[in-house]
Amino acid sequence: MSLMKFRSQKGFTLIEMMIVIAVIAILAAVLIPKSGLVQNTAKESGVEANMRVVQGLLENMMPRYKASQGATLANDLKTKINSDSVTITNPFTSGEDAGTVVDSAYAVVIGTGAAPDNDDANAGLVYVKIPANFSAAGSVTIDGYNKDGDRLTSSTITIN
Repeated sequence: MSLMKFRSQKGFTLIEMMIVIAVIAILAAVLIPKSGLVQNTAKESGVEANMRVVQGLLENMMPRYKASQGATLANDLKTKINSDSVTITNPFTSGEDAGTVVDSAYAVVIGTGAAPDNDDANAGLVYVKIPANFSAAGSVTIDGYNKDGDRLTSSTITIN
């Protein structure tokens, strides 16, 4: 019987280290770009959730308003969103509350005209269109915007 002497290793060889670093680099190159897409998708879901909150508020409030009270409904909705009982935050800009002009400080903008054009300044915005000649039988449109300020067309909500 011959006894083999095993040499004791006290670390990794240079080749082994280079292979491990190459594998880690390949994994990082594949996974890092995907994480940005996942974050944007999650933030867009946050915009859609904000749209649903506004929809719920409007569906609760709209039956109380008579013809030509669009401005009153808009003011009351803005007051409700800006109250301490409702928290809406823009997932892209961290803006909060509601206003009447497009500004990254707001999560919700309430207006009477058509939704704003696609623009980077609209990232994460929820735009609520309440016509000035609103009536209880009228319709209100809610639009959301993605990180590039493009309208989420598949998510437009119309309340009749």
